[in-house]
Amino acid sequence: LVGSEMCIRDRTMRKAGINILIHGHTHKPGIHEFELDGKKVKRIVLGDWYKDGNYLRINADREFELVQFN
Repeated sequence: LVGSEMCIRDRTMRKAGINILIHGHTHKPGIHEFELDGKKVKRIVLGDWYKDGNYLRINADREFELVQFN
Protein backbone atom coordinates (compact mmCIF):
# COMPACT_ATOMS: atom_id res chain seq x y z
CA LEU A 1 0.00 0.00 0.00
CA VAL A 2 1.07 3.56 -0.58
CA GLY A 3 0.74 6.24 2.09
CA SER A 4 -2.73 7.50 1.17
CA GLU A 5 -4.11 3.95 0.95
CA MET A 6 -2.68 3.13 4.39
CA CYS A 7 -4.38 6.22 5.84
CA ILE A 8 -7.72 5.12 4.37
CA ARG A 9 -7.23 1.56 5.66
CA ASP A 10 -6.28 2.77 9.15
CA ARG A 11 -9.10 5.31 9.34
CA THR A 12 -11.65 2.70 8.19
CA MET A 13 -10.49 0.15 10.75
CA ARG A 14 -10.50 2.71 13.58
CA LYS A 15 -13.96 4.04 12.69
CA ALA A 16 -15.45 0.55 12.48
CA GLY A 17 -13.62 -0.63 15.61
CA ILE A 18 -12.30 -3.75 13.87
CA ASN A 19 -9.04 -5.65 14.02
CA ILE A 20 -9.57 -7.66 10.81
CA LEU A 21 -10.33 -6.08 7.43
CA ILE A 22 -11.25 -8.40 4.56
CA HIS A 23 -11.49 -7.03 1.05
CA GLY A 24 -11.05 -8.33 -2.40
CA HIS A 25 -10.37 -8.25 -6.03
CA THR A 26 -6.81 -7.09 -6.15
CA HIS A 27 -3.86 -8.52 -8.02
CA LYS A 28 -1.85 -8.99 -4.81
CA PRO A 29 -3.75 -11.35 -2.51
CA GLY A 30 -2.37 -12.09 0.93
CA ILE A 31 -2.75 -11.93 4.68
CA HIS A 32 -1.01 -8.86 6.04
CA GLU A 33 -0.39 -8.43 9.75
CA PHE A 34 0.57 -5.04 11.17
CA GLU A 35 0.16 -2.84 14.23
CA LEU A 36 -2.48 -0.16 14.51
CA ASP A 37 -2.54 1.97 17.64
CA GLY A 38 -0.38 -0.60 19.43
CA LYS A 39 -2.66 -3.55 18.56
CA LYS A 40 -1.97 -6.43 16.19
CA VAL A 41 -4.44 -6.33 13.30
CA LYS A 42 -4.88 -8.05 9.94
CA ARG A 43 -5.80 -7.05 6.43
CA ILE A 44 -6.86 -10.00 4.32
CA VAL A 45 -6.86 -9.42 0.58
CA LEU A 46 -8.64 -11.76 -1.81
CA GLY A 47 -7.30 -11.94 -5.35
CA ASP A 48 -8.93 -11.38 -8.71
CA TRP A 49 -10.75 -14.23 -10.45
CA TYR A 50 -9.36 -13.70 -13.93
CA LYS A 51 -7.73 -17.11 -14.46
CA ASP A 52 -7.69 -18.61 -10.98
CA GLY A 53 -9.53 -17.79 -7.80
CA ASN A 54 -9.11 -18.01 -4.08
CA TYR A 55 -11.24 -18.05 -0.99
CA LEU A 56 -10.72 -17.45 2.68
CA ARG A 57 -10.86 -20.44 5.01
CA ILE A 58 -10.69 -20.46 8.79
CA ASN A 59 -9.01 -23.67 9.93
CA ALA A 60 -9.62 -25.71 13.10
CA ASP A 61 -7.09 -23.53 14.97
CA ARG A 62 -9.09 -20.42 14.00
CA GLU A 63 -6.31 -19.24 11.68
CA PHE A 64 -7.02 -17.63 8.32
CA GLU A 65 -5.83 -19.29 5.12
CA LEU A 66 -6.13 -18.16 1.52
CA VAL A 67 -6.87 -21.19 -0.64
CA GLN A 68 -6.31 -21.02 -4.39
CA PHE A 69 -8.30 -22.91 -7.01
CA ASN A 70 -8.54 -22.97 -10.78
